[in-house]
Amino acid sequence: MSRRSNSTVHGFNPGAARISNIPGWWLPLQLFRAVTRYLRDRQDYEHMRDLPDYLLKDIGVTRTEIEEKLNRPFL
Repeated sequence: MSRRSNSTVHGFNPGAARISNIPGWWLPLQLFRAVTRYLRDRQDYEHMRDLPDYLLKDIGVTRTEIEEKLNRPFL
C-alpha cells in the first residue's frame, strides 16, 4: 500500500492552482493577505489583553506593548 505525498490531497495539487501565479492577482492577493494578517494579529492582541500579568510576563509582553499594537492604525 503506497502513501500519498503531503503535496497532494485527494488528487488536488496546491502548487498547480496557486492564484499568485495568475497575472493581475498579485496586488489584490497581497492586500488580502495584509488585511487578514492585521485582523488576526489584532484578535491575538485583544486576547492577550485579557491575560493576567504573570502570563504576559512569561511570554515577554507588557500591557503597554499590547495597547500600542491595538491603537496602531491599519495604514
